[in-house]
Amino acid sequence: MIKNIYKSESRIYIGTNSRVIKCYNNKQNEYNALKIFTEQNKNDFYNELKIINMFAPNIENINKFIEYFEFNNEYYIVYPYYELNLRSFLQSYKININIIKYILCEIIKPIKYIHNELNSFHGDIKTDNILVDPKNKKIKLIDFATVNKNNQIVGKHFGTLLFNAPEVILQSVITSKCDIWSFGCLMYEMLTNNILFDSVDSDTNPSILQLKSIMKICGNINEEIVPQDIELPTKCINEIIYDKLCEFNIRDKNLANIIGATVVIDPSKRPSINDLDKMISSI
Repeated sequence: MIKNIYKSESRIYIGTNSRVIKCYNNKQNEYNALKIFTEQNKNDFYNELKIINMFAPNIENINKFIEYFEFNNEYYIVYPYYELNLRSFLQSYKININIIKYILCEIIKPIKYIHNELNSFHGDIKTDNILVDPKNKKIKLIDFATVNKNNQIVGKHFGTLLFNAPEVILQSVITSKCDIWSFGCLMYEMLTNNILFDSVDSDTNPSILQLKSIMKICGNINEEIVPQDIELPTKCINEIIYDKLCEFNIRDKNLANIIGATVVIDPSKRPSINDLDKMISSI
């Protein structure tokens, strides 16, 4: 029992910097999600609280905390509990393009706020970090511990490798365009229930594998170094994405073009979040 209020029921998620458990709140008679940080990661705890408090009250598409506290040398943030994240929602429900468009339009709202108002990036946009309440049509973005200011060299890996832009993997200068890349990966997963850049498990360094997976679709990352063991694409990105969507009986060039625009190697050539919003509205 935590603080004589929260009874741990099950584990939801274990990450590099935190873990999340489902708890029964015997004071409010409801379930909550408790995000727990160790002493070593307490800076992430404070960063998450700071970022959530910076959102304007009218931004509803984030999961706002109920309370926070320190207990037994660990740091806790209490959130409303949602049964489904976007990945489990996709696996449990049959959805059409209208539902996909609705979710994308909802989730782009808090990302726009982070980019435009906070001059920052989220850093971990993925299906696991979006909560879904199908009954009330609520869509919530979560996990703000990785939010950082634009034009940063973070100096360590953050986010989720399968959704990371090349500049994140290579630990270069990071801007909000890293979220645009991740958004394209998320969009592809929503359409196909598959990962766009899915590196095969191997004894090889996971980051190197992921970069190779990216280059097979998007082309070479460093023009000065041509990899010898990768067959670089001869088609443009949009055509490759379209061919991949066709494997799932999705023959829509507009969708392929939107995803293709988000996963350009050069971050400066990816659309801004405002432009991406207009593109999503055109679906």
